[in-house]
Amino acid sequence: SVELMANESATFSCSIDVGAYTACTSPFTTFIAAEGSHSLAVTATDMAGNTSTSQLLTWFMDFTSPQISFGAMTPSVASFVNSSQLVVNINVTEPVRFSATLDGVPLSQMSSPMTLSGLAEGPHSLVVNGVDSVGNIANTIIHNFTVDLTPPTALIDSVAHMGTSSQTSNSFTFSASEQAQFACNFDSTGYAPCSSPYSISGL
Repeated sequence: SVELMANESATFSCSIDVGAYTACTSPFTTFIAAEGSHSLAVTATDMAGNTSTSQLLTWFMDFTSPQISFGAMTPSVASFVNSSQLVVNINVTEPVRFSATLDGVPLSQMSSPMTLSGLAEGPHSLVVNGVDSVGNIANTIIHNFTVDLTPPTALIDSVAHMGTSSQTSNSFTFSASEQAQFACNFDSTGYAPCSSPYSISGL
């Protein structure tokens, strides 16, 4: 809705999106369903038939909600990270104003990339949403992750043949203090992925 005014008694003519001028009154109201750039041109004609120059109003209509998604993360997008800092990039389909919470607490930084520092060990939840310049609300995205800065403890649980042995093979079982992947180094040949039980032959 647009208020139309003139410096004397006058009638108005309006043109929407460079269309034909038609008589209009103030306030001028029209229905526009199409997204994109639009314009309203207005002239005023006084009682003597004098017509003003056209006055132009332009605007942009946007009904589409922006879409956001998580992009690259440093050190990792994995659900477990061994760092007290996480840098998060956020992909957007159009410029938005971000809002975010970490573990339910609002964050002051509202731009991408987003740096989360001083993370304590344990589970965390990052929730991000946004709104574009005309108020369309973006989808909400959530990244749940756990910070683990403590190395696991590896334990050798059993050995088939202890000490000096005449056997040409041996086997070992081992475990860790938490869920973990193992690497074994036999006779200083280098670490390689392995699993329990671990068997050696041809000794």
